[in-house]
Amino acid sequence: AKVSGSSSSGGGNGGEGEDAARAAALHQIELDIPRTFPDHAWFQSAEGHAALRRVLVAVTTYLGSATGYCQSMNYIAAFLLLALDRDEEKAFWVMVSLVKDVAYSGTWSKHLSGCLVEMETLATLISKRIPKVAKHFQEMGCDASYFATDWFLCLFCKTVPPETAARVWDALLLEGPKVVFRVALAILKICQKDLLLATNPGDVMIVIRRTQSNLHDRDR
Repeated sequence: AKVSGSSSSGGGNGGEGEDAARAAALHQIELDIPRTFPDHAWFQSAEGHAALRRVLVAVTTYLGSATGYCQSMNYIAAFLLLALDRDEEKAFWVMVSLVKDVAYSGTWSKHLSGCLVEMETLATLISKRIPKVAKHFQEMGCDASYFATDWFLCLFCKTVPPETAARVWDALLLEGPKVVFRVALAILKICQKDLLLATNPGDVMIVIRRTQSNLHDRDR
């Protein structure tokens, strides 16, 4: 993920550095807006672009230079707008709470320090809960970052059907970041037989993407 708008390096021109970081963040937001849920009509409309822009700029400004703007935040904000009937104020406050209070600290920080810790933790959990898969991944040179980055940065809203993502977020908001690990392990356990047949990291990605796309339980 590309990160913009985080704290600038030291120096005498702190104000100028912050202005430059903010400008970089705003530029990255403009690039990311049209890329967000490209198959969703509202997010490809002028109205949807404007709503997403307002939420992202407000959140980035509120969080300040310690977090700034990180690619993937656009998906978080967009999913909240959908879940909250396009209410921008509610989306803003829930997103601030997610970043500051609910998700693992530093997940969207300048160097993605929190996300890196989460992926190391997931790798440890895989070795303990699904040791055969962990051993196979190691033999293939398949690091957790190949398949788990979007899980932690987008909180599954980009990878599983929206109905499933909404249920994951309900649990996440109630119980905290441990829910992300539970879902990650569940996905890997569901497709572990196919994962053990994979011969390279590309095969792993195909298996996981296919499994994720079928993780829904729509009301009939």
